[in-house]
Amino acid sequence: MSSDFKILRFNIQEKAFSLPLSGIVEIIYYKKPMEVPQLKEPFKGVINLRNKVIPIIDLRQILEMNPKEDAEPQHILIIRFKKTLMGLILDEVKDVLYFSANQLLTASFEDSRQDKYLKGIFKHKDELILLLDMDRILGLEAYQMLNQLV
Repeated sequence: MSSDFKILRFNIQEKAFSLPLSGIVEIIYYKKPMEVPQLKEPFKGVINLRNKVIPIIDLRQILEMNPKEDAEPQHILIIRFKKTLMGLILDEVKDVLYFSANQLLTASFEDSRQDKYLKGIFKHKDELILLLDMDRILGLEAYQMLNQLV
């Protein structure tokens, strides 16, 4: 199937999100990050992955979604962002989907804060899947803090 987008669909609090497959290195089962003193939110700490220190970010906090008290996340998505490996805490990884560029719908909300992390929205069957923009999610401040960790 020829397509312009290969995305990884995942859930955060039962809402469908996605990231382009091109920036994803691997998916691992959740393990609690080691806390690092004076590390600011949304960074949760670091994990050791095959002798590499990987900073971990709680994607739920970035998206301003309160984590459920009783729900333990299931996965950490290891991504490469501007040559740096990092992990994103997710509730659940679903699958890989293929879309063409003309299937990407623009997100426009009255309150611009609601779409500040979105590249757009895909419709898959009866579900809307939000395509996240990592450049917007990890702004300059977060990226500078990330580089101080690794």
